[in-house]
Amino acid sequence: MKDWLGILSLSLFCVILIQGIMLPVRMKFDSEKHKMAMIIVFGAMAAVVGGAFGWYTLSTKGVTSNENKVIFEVEEGQTYYQIIAKLKKENLIKNELAMKLYSRINSKTPNIKAGPYEIDSSWNVGKVIETLEKGPDLSLKSLSVTFLEGKNMRWIAKQIASKTNNTEDEVFKTLKDET
Repeated sequence: MKDWLGILSLSLFCVILIQGIMLPVRMKFDSEKHKMAMIIVFGAMAAVVGGAFGWYTLSTKGVTSNENKVIFEVEEGQTYYQIIAKLKKENLIKNELAMKLYSRINSKTPNIKAGPYEIDSSWNVGKVIETLEKGPDLSLKSLSVTFLEGKNMRWIAKQIASKTNNTEDEVFKTLKDET
């Protein structure tokens, strides 16, 4: 709904601006030639606004109509615009500029955390942003641990910490927790 409202208000602003510019011209010259010029100018403006709206609408839709879920990895330190570029590179969105415009129009610049996300190439830009806002799906990241006989819990915690984003003390505390 916000998309339509933003584009409608932009269109209305353009029409008012042209009306304001052309009003003095129309008052001074009221010939058929000038009426035709006005029709051409308004027709051209309508074509530009309509074309921009059509482009935006098509560019914010999903890349495919078929369901195609992909694991998309956001890396630590990536900016929002770098993530958008990566989404485009992995063919999960149609157009970078359209996603940036969508974010601005809808006041959405999510705080995206590093990690894996399951994103479908048939999703529109709004759904992709919504998924990124929720945070990574940690169930997509699996870790295989083999407990070796004779090793103590500190050694096990150290091995797990080396393969995850947790510290050895955090892992040890979790291993000791009996709840």
